[in-house]
Amino acid sequence: MKASRAFVTWAVNDAIERGELTTDTDVATLVEMLVAVMWGMGFYAGYVGGHDELSIIVDTLEKLLANKLWTITG
Repeated sequence: MKASRAFVTWAVNDAIERGELTTDTDVATLVEMLVAVMWGMGFYAGYVGGHDELSIIVDTLEKLLANKLWTITG
């Protein structure tokens, strides 16, 4: 868990430095949310679904994080 948090913290801080995230990002909260997603996907892969299902889920998560699933109107 410590290594996961350290890696995600590095990635989030790097994204802030590159301008991909706003400078007012709550790093600690975002890191915990991303670690929870990673652990949840790991649980799913190990106990619920198989490799094929996980590949589709990872692809969809990548689209969600890249803002490629939303269609906001109005």
